Amino acid sequence: MWRDDRIQAAIDTTTGFIAAKLAERLNRPLHEMERLFLASNTYRLLCDPETGLYSDNVLVTADLFLREAATALYTQEELTPQSYFKYRSLSDDYTEAIFEKRELWYSAPKDFNDPFDCNLQLNDDGSSDSEITEATAVMARACGRNLSANELASAPEMVKRGQYAPLYSKWQKELYVDSSVCCFSRLGDSIQMFSYYADGHKGICIEFSFSVLDMPCGYGLAQQMFVRGKIIPLDVVCTDEFPELNINRLVLNHDPKALARNLIGFKDKQWKHEEEYRIFRDQIPAGPVPFAPKILKRVTLGAKTGDTEMNLVKGWLKNWQTPVILAKAEADTKSFKLNIRDVETVGVGH
Repeated sequence: MWRDDRIQAAIDTTTGFIAAKLAERLNRPLHEMERLFLASNTYRLLCDPETGLYSDNVLVTADLFLREAATALYTQEELTPQSYFKYRSLSDDYTEAIFEKRELWYSAPKDFNDPFDCNLQLNDDGSSDSEITEATAVMARACGRNLSANELASAPEMVKRGQYAPLYSKWQKELYVDSSVCCFSRLGDSIQMFSYYADGHKGICIEFSFSVLDMPCGYGLAQQMFVRGKIIPLDVVCTDEFPELNINRLVLNHDPKALARNLIGFKDKQWKHEEEYRIFRDQIPAGPVPFAPKILKRVTLGAKTGDTEMNLVKGWLKNWQTPVILAKAEADTKSFKLNIRDVETVGVGH
């Protein structure tokens, strides 16, 4: 009986945790999330002693449930796979690793070559005393502190003396140095991108297709949802004006992703042709991240490649677990555009 009580306690704890987290993150009523979970097949598995699910990490159960109830928890846009492209040189070792190790490389933002990209500086310029006081209270609560009235009243003067500058530097370091980003394009036939990133059209363009369910970020669904603001996918905004960089106004926006989005997701309008999409991992260091083989859909060889390059890529893909289309980019004879011609399907069974 003691063992049964312990199992039931574990089941109740898991149920309460998942329902509470979903209610918080999705801004839905707690009772609605509880009902949804209790009616799920995941809950039935959780209650079955034969599965041993009750003794697993709660994130395992949460991940199963999120996939089972995806249509009720995510938008149709989030669940619809979209294509994202990476342009690569064939002579780069990381290119081969994509195929040989099934890994994508996440870079530290500080290593980007554009001096503005991921190098914008936070400030408190033009903040009113009330903005500073209110934002200070919010930041303190986020750190588990409730400041006294006297401490809050002194905040505007501390800002004027520059005493908050080290805090801004700390946050910028967390985003620019201690975090990581994987960059894609939404274009698979870009003349410029083949020129810049694919060795002057002698390299390849790799097409991935994924939704929130299989996003290649190194975190499961539950980790993405429950670890607040850790994984932030975003389309880069290209503009001739800086985004909002006033820390107090960003904090008072009450959007946990606003700070990262404004510091990581804006570039000069001259980069607009890239149509860039990024997956940002907050305070998760640079390094390789495995991806599901099924999200790799097509490899397009550049217009200046030949049989040698085609055979090299074909060799990398010969044991791929899912079908992959090999294609060739060809310069159009009547206009400035690339035509993508599918050549063959490769992978196990092809």
